[in-house]
Amino acid sequence: MNNHSTFRFSISSPVWFVLVFLATISCSRNDAINPSITKTSAPTILPTQSLSPTPTVVQGHYQKPGDYIQNINVNGVERWYLVHLPPSYQPGNLYPLVYDYHGRTATAFQQEALSQMSVKADKEGFVVIQPQALGDPPTWWGAIPEEIGDPDMDFVQMMTKEINQNISVDPKRVYVTGMSNGGSFVNRLGCSMANQIAAIAPVSGGHIHREKCQPTRPVPVIAFHGMLDTIIPYEGRDFGDNPSVHDWVIDWASINGCNPRPIIETPYPTVIQETWEGCNQDATVILYSFENAGHTWPGSEFGDKFGGATDLVNATDLIWAFFKDHPMP
Repeated sequence: MNNHSTFRFSISSPVWFVLVFLATISCSRNDAINPSITKTSAPTILPTQSLSPTPTVVQGHYQKPGDYIQNINVNGVERWYLVHLPPSYQPGNLYPLVYDYHGRTATAFQQEALSQMSVKADKEGFVVIQPQALGDPPTWWGAIPEEIGDPDMDFVQMMTKEINQNISVDPKRVYVTGMSNGGSFVNRLGCSMANQIAAIAPVSGGHIHREKCQPTRPVPVIAFHGMLDTIIPYEGRDFGDNPSVHDWVIDWASINGCNPRPIIETPYPTVIQETWEGCNQDATVILYSFENAGHTWPGSEFGDKFGGATDLVNATDLIWAFFKDHPMP
């Protein structure tokens, strides 16, 4: 029995981007757009997320460049993710792959509008996958390395298997990034799936139960965080498992066997770049801290939803440059 269905659409329409941008801006912390899903069709797209043209079933998997909605059944639950194949995509050739996880209350469509990762992919020639969380609001509970996170981890494992079977992916160039709650999930994935992930890039994320992080190999990390963030505070919180950003980044540097003292630079007056070098297997760790920014995706036109944004650096550009330099050993 077929447990998945593929639908193709286009994100090239300027109207589509405007509608998704508006949806991103208008979506409050407790009022996210949450497409409903059925076993026999693609997610129902709400009017503010209209796609052009209407998605249609594709016979055969991913034979042409373009954009797809992929449904899969995971332990009886319908899950879905977006697939973007760049114009240079040809089945049989191996391509880098970037997973891009949205934040809590958001959607995969809104994450694309925020990060513009597919735009970067078209220029650089890599595949993008933007998965969708469950819940109201949508939340990546997989960020927590306990039983509550198991359904998301099962989804990731099945999605990975599906993608590896149907898309020409270079297994040494698989990368993961994400925003906020998605960034926290990225840290979890780096800990749990280091044998399948070349490098990670959490943006405005946290690291829950970081003491449980025991990757099978050093994992290169580039992280971004606003020092005025009130959603996932830069200095952490006194309650729960909310370490400071600096603490969990230092943990990654220690895990990777890097020099304990970072190289500190200020590429701009309000931007601090710390780089831990001398790491095992060249697993460099970099943290960009933004003195005047809040909960944001640096460089995004829509990055100022919760606090100040910054356009001094473009996180998407820096993430891809870092990923390119750090394939799997």
